[in-house]
Amino acid sequence: MNDLISEYKQSLKQVRQAIRKIERKDAPTEEDQVQMSLLRGMERDLLWSIEWMETGREPKKQQKIERLSKKQREKIMDPYLLDQSVVGWELPTYRTQNIDIKKIMGILSPREQEIFIMNRVQLISYQEIAQLLGIKKTTVANKIERSKKKIERLVNKFS
Repeated sequence: MNDLISEYKQSLKQVRQAIRKIERKDAPTEEDQVQMSLLRGMERDLLWSIEWMETGREPKKQQKIERLSKKQREKIMDPYLLDQSVVGWELPTYRTQNIDIKKIMGILSPREQEIFIMNRVQLISYQEIAQLLGIKKTTVANKIERSKKKIERLVNKFS
């Protein structure tokens, strides 16, 4: 992959040299303007491709949650509320006393943790979570159900 990126960067250098050569002309012709337009498009496409290869993500395409400001994205919460939310839906709290909350949350994937906390601690609806994360409402429901099952299995294992 690094070889491909370096080839793209070399091509980008050549395109930029061609652009500078046309820009240095005193009286560019109509053909030069067409060439310049093509070269600018090539430059834009090469930059886009290089960024995608280097970052592993489509450039300029962010999920909705990434577009929010830090204050909108991050919610300060009381760890006690998190503890209550994990064990408070159907499982008696005495069964989870020997299990650390970090261990419970550790069995969830980062995405499941994010969705679970948004719903159970921050009390955000499935619809709002779906809109914030740019996913379907059913995906949110499935992630929460999967999280509940994982947590329930862990709690049952230690009780």
